[in-house]
Amino acid sequence: MEQGELVRHDREGVFPYRTAYELTSAAQSLLLVVVPLAEWAETNAELLKRARERRRVEEAGNS
Repeated sequence: MEQGELVRHDREGVFPYRTAYELTSAAQSLLLVVVPLAEWAETNAELLKRARERRRVEEAGNS
């Protein structure tokens, strides 16, 4: 995630080493999109479960 520039990593150069991670502005803006999607999936879990089951049955019938 650091290489993808989503997380900033800071490590102090003095023992005992303290390491801190921070979301970049790109990661923070990504959360604005991803969190509502995750909330929708949670709210519609039964719908998604039924869809997965239908697909499983259809794929088993095509084998």
